[in-house]
Amino acid sequence: GTIPAVYSQRMVLAKQAGMTAMRALKQNIRPSRVLTETAFRNALTVDMALGCSTNSVLHLFALANEVGVELNLNLVNAISSHTPNLCRLAPAGKHHMQ
Repeated sequence: GTIPAVYSQRMVLAKQAGMTAMRALKQNIRPSRVLTETAFRNALTVDMALGCSTNSVLHLFALANEVGVELNLNLVNAISSHTPNLCRLAPAGKHHMQ
Protein backbone atom coordinates (compact mmCIF):
# COMPACT_ATOMS: atom_id res chain seq x y z
CA GLY A 1 0.00 0.00 0.00
CA THR A 2 0.91 3.62 0.29
CA ILE A 3 1.69 5.73 3.31
CA PRO A 4 -0.47 8.85 3.72
CA ALA A 5 1.44 12.13 3.59
CA VAL A 6 0.67 13.02 7.20
CA TYR A 7 2.30 9.86 8.62
CA SER A 8 5.86 10.01 9.92
CA GLN A 9 6.64 6.72 8.17
CA ARG A 10 6.80 8.76 4.95
CA MET A 11 10.12 10.20 6.12
CA VAL A 12 11.45 6.69 6.78
CA LEU A 13 10.32 5.60 3.33
CA ALA A 14 11.95 8.64 1.74
CA LYS A 15 15.23 7.92 3.53
CA GLN A 16 15.13 4.27 2.46
CA ALA A 17 14.48 5.32 -1.14
CA GLY A 18 17.45 7.68 -1.03
CA MET A 19 19.68 4.98 0.43
CA THR A 20 18.57 2.56 -2.27
CA ALA A 21 19.36 5.13 -4.96
CA MET A 22 22.83 5.69 -3.50
CA ARG A 23 23.51 1.93 -3.41
CA ALA A 24 22.49 1.68 -7.05
CA LEU A 25 24.80 4.57 -7.92
CA LYS A 26 27.73 2.93 -6.12
CA GLN A 27 27.04 -0.31 -8.00
CA ASN A 28 26.94 1.60 -11.30
CA ILE A 29 23.30 0.67 -11.84
CA ARG A 30 21.87 3.35 -14.09
CA PRO A 31 18.27 3.91 -15.16
CA SER A 32 19.12 3.00 -18.74
CA ARG A 33 20.26 -0.42 -17.54
CA VAL A 34 17.02 -1.11 -15.69
CA LEU A 35 14.47 0.69 -17.85
CA THR A 36 14.43 -1.74 -20.75
CA GLU A 37 11.74 -2.42 -23.32
CA THR A 38 10.77 -5.51 -21.33
CA ALA A 39 10.47 -3.45 -18.15
CA PHE A 40 8.15 -1.00 -19.88
CA ARG A 41 6.04 -3.81 -21.31
CA ASN A 42 5.75 -5.28 -17.82
CA ALA A 43 4.79 -1.90 -16.37
CA LEU A 44 2.10 -1.43 -19.02
CA THR A 45 0.79 -4.93 -18.34
CA VAL A 46 0.49 -4.23 -14.62
CA ASP A 47 -1.17 -0.90 -15.36
CA MET A 48 -3.74 -2.64 -17.57
CA ALA A 49 -4.44 -5.25 -14.91
CA LEU A 50 -5.07 -2.53 -12.31
CA GLY A 51 -7.48 -0.49 -14.37
CA CYS A 52 -5.16 1.43 -16.69
CA SER A 53 -4.49 4.99 -15.73
CA THR A 54 -3.95 7.29 -18.69
CA ASN A 55 -1.62 9.22 -16.42
CA SER A 56 0.53 6.10 -15.99
CA VAL A 57 0.67 5.63 -19.73
CA LEU A 58 1.74 9.24 -20.27
CA HIS A 59 4.45 9.00 -17.62
CA LEU A 60 5.72 5.67 -18.94
CA PHE A 61 5.91 7.11 -22.46
CA ALA A 62 7.87 10.12 -21.19
CA LEU A 63 10.25 7.96 -19.19
CA ALA A 64 10.74 5.55 -22.09
CA ASN A 65 11.54 8.47 -24.36
CA GLU A 66 14.25 9.63 -21.94
CA VAL A 67 16.02 6.26 -22.09
CA GLY A 68 15.49 5.71 -25.81
CA VAL A 69 12.80 3.02 -25.65
CA GLU A 70 10.04 3.41 -28.21
CA LEU A 71 6.50 2.95 -26.96
CA ASN A 72 3.35 3.64 -28.93
CA LEU A 73 -0.39 3.31 -28.59
CA ASN A 74 -0.45 0.21 -30.78
CA LEU A 75 1.69 -1.53 -28.17
CA VAL A 76 -0.63 -0.32 -25.40
CA ASN A 77 -3.63 -1.68 -27.31
CA ALA A 78 -1.89 -5.01 -27.94
CA ILE A 79 -1.01 -5.42 -24.27
CA SER A 80 -4.51 -4.37 -23.27
CA SER A 81 -6.09 -6.95 -25.56
CA HIS A 82 -4.49 -9.89 -23.75
CA THR A 83 -4.24 -8.59 -20.18
CA PRO A 84 -7.09 -9.46 -17.83
CA ASN A 85 -8.47 -6.60 -15.78
CA LEU A 86 -8.05 -7.71 -12.17
CA CYS A 87 -9.48 -4.59 -10.54
CA ARG A 88 -10.23 -0.95 -11.16
CA LEU A 89 -8.10 1.27 -8.98
CA ALA A 90 -8.80 4.98 -8.77
CA PRO A 91 -9.05 7.09 -10.82
CA ALA A 92 -10.58 4.54 -13.22
CA GLY A 93 -12.49 2.89 -10.40
CA LYS A 94 -13.62 3.47 -6.86
CA HIS A 95 -10.91 1.38 -5.18
CA HIS A 96 -7.72 2.81 -3.68
CA MET A 97 -4.47 1.15 -2.60
CA GLN A 98 -4.39 0.94 1.17
